[in-house]
Amino acid sequence: MNVGRSWLVFFVILIIACSIVLIAAEKPILRSWNALSGKSDGCDWQCVGAGGGSTASAAGWQNGKLVICWFNMDGTKLSMQRISLPDDRTGGTICRLQPVRDGMAYIGLYGANAEKLYLYRILGDKADCLLAEDCVGSSCQERIARTRLTELTFENSVMSFALWKDSSLECYICRENGGIESKGKGTTEDDGVLSVISLEDGSLLQGGVGSLTLNNKAASAPLSGQMVTDLTRGKGGWYYIDAVGFEVCFVDADLDEMIRILPLSTEVNGKTRVLTSAAITREENVLMLFDGTTLCISDDAGTIELEGVLRQGLWGQILSLAKWAGIALAGALALWLLLCVPKKGYASLIVLRGSLVVAAALLCYTALRFAVLKPETEKAASRGNAEVISSVLQATNADRRMGEEKLASEVALMLEGTGRGGNVSVVSAEISEDTWRLSDGRNAVMLESFSSELSNEALINGTAYQFGNGEFRYVFAQGERSLSIRIDVPDPDVDLMVNILVLGGFGLLTLISLLILITVSIDVRRISKSMERISQGIIPKQLKMRTGDELESMASIVNSLGAAMKTQEEIRDSKEQAYRRFVPEKILSIFGKPSITDVDKTDFAARRMALISVRFGFPDNLYTDINNSRLLFDSVNEVIGRISAIVARKNGTTFHIAYNGFDFVMEDSGEAVSTAVAIQQEILSFNESRAQESLPGVKLGIAIDRGNFMIGIVGDASMMAPTTISTSLSVVHELINLCYKLKAGILCTEVIISSRKDYGSRYMGKCVVGGQPVRVYEVFDGDDFNTRRGKTGSTEEFSEGIYALYGGDASGAKHTFLKLAHSYPLDGGARYYLHLADMIEHDPSTPCVLNYDHSDSDGGKA
Repeated sequence: MNVGRSWLVFFVILIIACSIVLIAAEKPILRSWNALSGKSDGCDWQCVGAGGGSTASAAGWQNGKLVICWFNMDGTKLSMQRISLPDDRTGGTICRLQPVRDGMAYIGLYGANAEKLYLYRILGDKADCLLAEDCVGSSCQERIARTRLTELTFENSVMSFALWKDSSLECYICRENGGIESKGKGTTEDDGVLSVISLEDGSLLQGGVGSLTLNNKAASAPLSGQMVTDLTRGKGGWYYIDAVGFEVCFVDADLDEMIRILPLSTEVNGKTRVLTSAAITREENVLMLFDGTTLCISDDAGTIELEGVLRQGLWGQILSLAKWAGIALAGALALWLLLCVPKKGYASLIVLRGSLVVAAALLCYTALRFAVLKPETEKAASRGNAEVISSVLQATNADRRMGEEKLASEVALMLEGTGRGGNVSVVSAEISEDTWRLSDGRNAVMLESFSSELSNEALINGTAYQFGNGEFRYVFAQGERSLSIRIDVPDPDVDLMVNILVLGGFGLLTLISLLILITVSIDVRRISKSMERISQGIIPKQLKMRTGDELESMASIVNSLGAAMKTQEEIRDSKEQAYRRFVPEKILSIFGKPSITDVDKTDFAARRMALISVRFGFPDNLYTDINNSRLLFDSVNEVIGRISAIVARKNGTTFHIAYNGFDFVMEDSGEAVSTAVAIQQEILSFNESRAQESLPGVKLGIAIDRGNFMIGIVGDASMMAPTTISTSLSVVHELINLCYKLKAGILCTEVIISSRKDYGSRYMGKCVVGGQPVRVYEVFDGDDFNTRRGKTGSTEEFSEGIYALYGGDASGAKHTFLKLAHSYPLDGGARYYLHLADMIEHDPSTPCVLNYDHSDSDGGKA
């Protein structure tokens, strides 16, 4: 498989899939991305409310659905519901919100353009309409100002409120499982009333400019210079927000004493925000919604943001993006499997180059759309809205009428007539002592329509505007006064005709490029098929191509290459056949090479394996008498042939073949022991057949160790051979010498015998190799029957003698080995240790090691 090219094709297809998914699912992807990066998640939050307990809620609109989120005051999110309402109410202004418990709330909202006022009871995902009232007024702003719901109060499973039309009040109550019930009528005290609470018994609490009355009884508490708004039932009295000082205050139930509790601010994390909605809790805290996106709670410690409540959690946004990424990845993978896998990772020219063309076109279009068209569309929409508002301001002579009370309502009415958007609100304010105030003295930040940041900018530049999150804000300032305008405008999208023209242009260029690629691909495919047949050893038909370019030259080369390739294959086969006589075929699998001709001096492998060294010898006269030359070589080849057959059957790899033996390596240490036993038994059979023919037999020694091996090719440019490098080579060569000294057939190290304890074996003591002691064991399962039986019966006694000798009891060891040598005269190990024990008894300084006579040793304990 052409891995590099295959991955390139997959990467290109992935780019195409990602671009298509991004264009098709632009809105949900951007919404998740904006939420993940700390921006709006596409939900227009408009109102917050606090319940009697610790439950609070926020309400807004998202994708045409009413969204309500319930949470605790500590910022723990409880649940969120998305509710469908009739079209004439979708996207309207939410004015009141009273949570009851998790999953239940009462909500008041204005329909489209504030034509009607509705009251709903929300229970789960169900919305029950309790009240629908026509609003009076000529503009949206006027209708909202003249037809209102008073503050919603919920106590003892009863929700109380009043419908406020101009100066008349219609009081109602609503039980949890019933409809609304009338509780009488009333009127506001004067035009300065700003907030009203209707109680279950029909009592009315009214607050306004410097006043607070309960059933027409005025408060004796000092309220001069205050403006009472956002009245809330509290413990033993009433909470309210002073709209002049922008602070939370408390007045007792008898309206005799007033306490200033908490100053408020619109600054959060060092940035001035627009106050969208506020709700006083019964714990003397204030929930505040800023910019329609940020939920905060203010108390004595300051204002902190309740993160992760209104927005979907971090992992939720990541999973949302991961879903679209998964769709793109799955689509790309499916297309890649369809186009590339049947061709073993190769893709046709039209697929690869065509994918590059399509990917480039989609990337250019995507970049153009999101980096140029979309920003320019938003700028154009902003400029268009600003121009319309500027025209309306000119038409109303706003620059000369900034102080008139009617100017705001006239501008709002004219802007509604332009059809630029809905829910138009206009606020006139004046700055005094660094604070923007309305004509009645209220702090302007109390109104969602007002942005102090834009107003301050407009003081410097004359105008300022901002577009985003489904709204357009425009501020016109002159002198110390400003006119703040807010319009609900959907986020603009690229014009359909512009989008079609741009996409069509890219599509046409892509189509022309693909047609050109198809003609080239047909010729390339013919050449490719011929090359493929050559690679299979088949001579292709002659290619006839008259293109007059590089393709025709390639066809000519392919035609001449076909015959040459066949000749080269024949030469290569004959060479490989010859090479494999000198280089074992197993070497190829170790190096991961498909052919012997691919092996060179750069090939190398390192791994942990078992090393078996086999050494054999014939009687001396077979080597010294020239008349026995033929017999010697035939005998050597026969022994090597018998042993090699066993090694090949056991998957061993042979090295260092010589006249007196060879080495081979195996992956499995246990398999190495069984192979050595099989070789020894094969040689016993060989010697028996030789004896019947009156031919000399062979003496065999086998040594086994396990260690780290480096296998590679050595030599020069004209001659190379495989070799191994390992400390185990020194060990097995020393063990081979000990085989002859101890008259042992198979000797191995401790690491080998530990893997095959099912074979007959015994501990033989220690030798020293390279200054390090090596524990030596003998495997005698391959010996002749009598020898094997003797060693099996004497294993325990043999071990006692060795441990006695290594423990310093040379006399006791000598007695043991004397007894064994007498009982088992074929046991070379017993005779050797008898001699060694005798030497140590006479000279205790003699090292107690197997190879003491020709190696430096420090002895040691067994």
